Amino acid sequence: MSHPDDNVFNAVKQAEGQTDMLVYAQEFEQVFRQAHINHHLSIAALFIMGLFGVREMYKLRKRGFFMYGLSHILIVFYPVLMVHQNAFSERQATFDGAVTLLFIVFYASQLKHMRSDENLA
Repeated sequence: MSHPDDNVFNAVKQAEGQTDMLVYAQEFEQVFRQAHINHHLSIAALFIMGLFGVREMYKLRKRGFFMYGLSHILIVFYPVLMVHQNAFSERQATFDGAVTLLFIVFYASQLKHMRSDENLA
């Protein structure tokens, strides 16, 4: 036969478990928000790197092509790496990758007109 104190003890134990789950949920939410902010900062940094690459290509410097190419390749694959096996991110990466590859090929065809860093005046 169960003792009345056992029911109280079980109720307290259950409430503590729910409190722990609430604390874990709040901690997860904070970590998720921070990761979300870091994700956006990373993408912004890559776009800024791409803009610097475009500026350097405008000045006919080859290093701008490599800056642009690297940053945009990372921009394409970053969501796939961060979201892990999400069908939408893979389709989006395929489309974005095709467009990025097209621009990289177009810019690469113009490398002969750009100067190397040692040829800068």
